Amino acid sequence: MAKKLLSLIYMCLFLIPFAAAQTGTLTGTVTDASTGEPLPGVNIFIPEVQRGAATNAQGEYTIEGLEFGTYELRASFIGYETYRAQIMIDEETVTHDIELCAELQQLE
Repeated sequence: MAKKLLSLIYMCLFLIPFAAAQTGTLTGTVTDASTGEPLPGVNIFIPEVQRGAATNAQGEYTIEGLEFGTYELRASFIGYETYRAQIMIDEETVTHDIELCAELQQLE
């Protein structure tokens, strides 16, 4: 009985943590495509996991705790076209910089 209990404790302490999913962090900077200026307040969103962030005053964003895999990334900001891209989280920290293009609309 004691050997079974020790085996169970050993499995819990040493083997189960290796089965846990690995997670990474997505970081980057969002800039205006024509001027190169950073854009504060841009919404960054990953629909598959319902997680997102907003850029800070320097146009930087961080989304933590993403399981390794491929996701759709969206960035939106008033007056700019919505940005969409496929990203792969396959290491601890992934950097993905974004350039947003101004949305051209004609007013009547």
